[in-house]
Amino acid sequence: MSEPYIPTHLQRWQRPDSYIGEQFDEYFMVTSRTRDSDLIGQSNFISALNILGGESDTVIVHRASHWACGWVEVILVHESDTVHLAIGDEIMISLVKWIVLDDDDYSVRVDEVITTLLNDIHEHPDLYPDAPTDEDELYEYAVRYAKEL
Repeated sequence: MSEPYIPTHLQRWQRPDSYIGEQFDEYFMVTSRTRDSDLIGQSNFISALNILGGESDTVIVHRASHWACGWVEVILVHESDTVHLAIGDEIMISLVKWIVLDDDDYSVRVDEVITTLLNDIHEHPDLYPDAPTDEDELYEYAVRYAKEL
């Protein structure tokens, strides 16, 4: 029988204050997101789940409602899944080295926000009185906006 893998960069799930849902004492947390997560947080959550190979019997996404931010989702890996715990550790090491797990995924998300904003500004300019009229400046305006999300 092999020794259990003990993650060095993941924390065990802990019951949050005022939480009355299912217990996950045998799981480690990889990452989470909320309704209010910024683009980096959204990208990292999906990228981490993809790196882990998606949900399975031992890799789960648990969603819970939250009074302040609407909902919280967390990626959890069961303590028996040594392969995915090691991958989870590597994900955390990657995030220490660079804030974005997948630059391509993040760039696509930023581009989508920029495109949507530019289309909205062109369709409803009265809703954006501070938007520049010069197209180059308008693009930079949209980029700044997207990077704030």
